[in-house]
Amino acid sequence: HNMINFILTYLLLGTLFMWFMEWLANYFVKTLNDHRLKKQITTPIRVTIVIIWPIALAIFLYNFIKTKYRL
Repeated sequence: HNMINFILTYLLLGTLFMWFMEWLANYFVKTLNDHRLKKQITTPIRVTIVIIWPIALAIFLYNFIKTKYRL
């Protein structure tokens, strides 16, 4: 039971992270008319991010901080 709960929680968090990425892409399209992120999010990318979301989150945060603070 513990392993099943861990896997389900892991996948749920990955799905929530992917939902956030989709929301962010839609936000960029609506506010900045920037379609680059939306075009890059394909079905294989969605599945990959749900599976490896901790790595995707680390990459996202690194690039966000680097861009935000011009490092």
